[in-house]
Amino acid sequence: MIRRVALCLVVVLFVLTATPSSVLAARPVGAIAISLQDFSWGFSVDDPDTTTASRNAVTACNNASGRSDCIVAIVFSPSRCGSVVADSTGQWRWGVGQTEAEATGNAINALPGGNVLKTVCNTAVADTTAPTPAPFVPEPIHISTYRDVTKQTAPVVIYKESTESKSDRTYAECISFRNIADRPIVAVRFEFRMLDDFRGTVESFTGSLDGTFTQGINIDDKCFSGALWAVSRIRQMRSVEVRVTAVRFDNDAIWEPGKSFTKTFSTAGSRLDAPVQISGNTVTPAPAPSPGVIAAVTPVPAPAVPTPAPSPTAIGIAGATGGGGTLGGTSAVFGAIAMQARTHFVGIAYDESNPDTAVYNALARCNQKTSGVADCQIIVKFSGPNERCAVVAVDGDKYGYGKGADQNATVETALANLRSNGGNIGNNIVANQCNAR
Repeated sequence: MIRRVALCLVVVLFVLTATPSSVLAARPVGAIAISLQDFSWGFSVDDPDTTTASRNAVTACNNASGRSDCIVAIVFSPSRCGSVVADSTGQWRWGVGQTEAEATGNAINALPGGNVLKTVCNTAVADTTAPTPAPFVPEPIHISTYRDVTKQTAPVVIYKESTESKSDRTYAECISFRNIADRPIVAVRFEFRMLDDFRGTVESFTGSLDGTFTQGINIDDKCFSGALWAVSRIRQMRSVEVRVTAVRFDNDAIWEPGKSFTKTFSTAGSRLDAPVQISGNTVTPAPAPSPGVIAAVTPVPAPAVPTPAPSPTAIGIAGATGGGGTLGGTSAVFGAIAMQARTHFVGIAYDESNPDTAVYNALARCNQKTSGVADCQIIVKFSGPNERCAVVAVDGDKYGYGKGADQNATVETALANLRSNGGNIGNNIVANQCNAR
């Protein structure tokens, strides 16, 4: 009886010690490497460890590209398959899965519209107890200085810049800027040049921003991103030049380098005592507006309302009374701004024929954005030459509004009221609109 128990115990011990080694023996690892210059690729599968798979994939990629700039895009294990996709803008992403279709689908989901560079699988399913690959550690970007190349001659001034490499294998180029011209801007295009020790261009790219960028208001930390550059390129970067290459104003006028505009704020963000005309690279006191020069917004007086003609003598028939005269036209138009407090969604109506229509349309346009909640409220109504424009500024649960004949003064009034109600001043303008008269 004792011998039988001992024999069973030996068998059990053999099973417990033999099973893990047989499982751990099947642990295939695969990798895909790519070149960020032209998206050449190389891969390796069924390798015993991450280091071997990465080295083999990079070697295969460098052989394909004819250079030595390939990086490991993905190491896949315990997932059996890996896929890498890229698009025409230079962005790329990866996906993993137990089948080719699953890995490819996950990669495309990460970059909709991307084209598949390579999908490949290990021949066996990896052990799920295998350690996951170490996270990607990006090469840090050491940009020591930046320069706003168009600072003295463009309607937009950049006052802060940062460049960072990200763990998702992208870069983030962030800038803060302000509009120093005489009217709101709705689109800006920038160019960035990453320079080496000798001011040679290492990399360059462009980026555009759309929105409403009101005069004198700081626009903080607007960022652009793209596929991270090769390590060899990153290590050469020492400084960045930023230039404004195009601006579109709210009246559809386009500024480009060498064109004129009217400057009403200093590069430091303070309002000038008098407008200054920037003509190409020359700064002069602003003359009267001329063709090609963007002029400051000035109030447009409402036409005089015709005086009704004297009423004729009233005529009565069969006891009924009445009267008549000449109808006088009206030139008044009406506007209103509605807002949802929780989200700061706004609805704007302007140049309406009567105040009720302005209120109705502003509320309707705001409530359309609230996913059926429909709890927008009218913040301000405006009409007539002395209240042609209206502006609403918001910071959290604090708001301020202004209305007046001059758009710039109206913006300042809204911000002053926001500040007096406890709000902080930054990129606060959520609505800025003027009636035609």
